[in-house]
Amino acid sequence: MERKNIEYRKATIADAKTVCDIVQDTIAIMYPHFYPQAVVDFFCRLHSIHNIKKDIQEEKTDVLCVDG
Repeated sequence: MERKNIEYRKATIADAKTVCDIVQDTIAIMYPHFYPQAVVDFFCRLHSIHNIKKDIQEEKTDVLCVDG
């Protein structure tokens, strides 16, 4: 079995687009199964790139990176 490099760290501004893409995709795919569209839209706005960058700057966001 091949060993993978795993790193858990604070997100940086360079990670913001990737974090936003993952969050937006998750909301778009999963939330409609459980919530009305108005709620899905609310969460998409709540987790905007602007708010994600703000959370990263306030060191509220961590990332788990797996390489390999």
